Amino acid sequence: MENVVKKYAGSIVLKNISLSISEGSRVVIVGPNGSGKTTLIKILLGLTGRDSGVVKVFGIDPSSRKFDEMRRNIGYLPEKTTLIQGMRVEDYLDYVSSIKGCYGYEDVLDQFNLVKYRRYKLKALSQGYKRRVLLAASLLCKPRLLILDEPYANIDLETKLVIDDLLNNIAREHITMLMTTHIEPSLNNYTAIVMINGEIIGKIEMENTIKLTLMCSGEKIELTERELDKVNYLVRSGCNLTEISTSSLTARLRHLIHHR
Repeated sequence: MENVVKKYAGSIVLKNISLSISEGSRVVIVGPNGSGKTTLIKILLGLTGRDSGVVKVFGIDPSSRKFDEMRRNIGYLPEKTTLIQGMRVEDYLDYVSSIKGCYGYEDVLDQFNLVKYRRYKLKALSQGYKRRVLLAASLLCKPRLLILDEPYANIDLETKLVIDDLLNNIAREHITMLMTTHIEPSLNNYTAIVMINGEIIGKIEMENTIKLTLMCSGEKIELTERELDKVNYLVRSGCNLTEISTSSLTARLRHLIHHR
């Protein structure tokens, strides 16, 4: 995506957006509501046009007919989706897989712990489990690219933690992931693209390394989870583990915005 501009009713929604995503990476677009995140996603998917600029997904312009052949390689979870409430979970997944042109959904039932709910009607599920079903559906046909638009919308904290865990597991399959959110994700190693008022204002490389702080004879020592052997040795030697923390996207966002 290079120098993309999008206007609605004369107002500029996206201002010269340039973005490159390498295969196998995880990119999270963060920003407040109305910053242009969903519009950017829709342009990448060919669901809406652009006024100017170049867009290529897998080397193909998403506004071209040729892109239709590539859609099977893309999993998409929109922010708002209308489920057919009277359908059973397994029937819904079978229906979606048939539309995508691949058959078989047993793998995602197991992956998302939905096996025991397979014969439940969608209307009988909690909001969190409905979100699981939608995320499972987005992974049918084993996509190369997974696009998630506000996956944390309208869910509770427990469900968010479950989704974070599922997304971290998905990362091990080397699927390229692009996600929009206004809530900090608990993901391991991703690139945060910060958008405000239709502009990209910065990029933050996030490594959610766990930091452990110990006090040893009045001396403060900081180590990471990669140094657990040393941590265990120091604790056995009488040091006290005083704090466990992770890097915070929120803190780094505040610093970025403050120093614009």
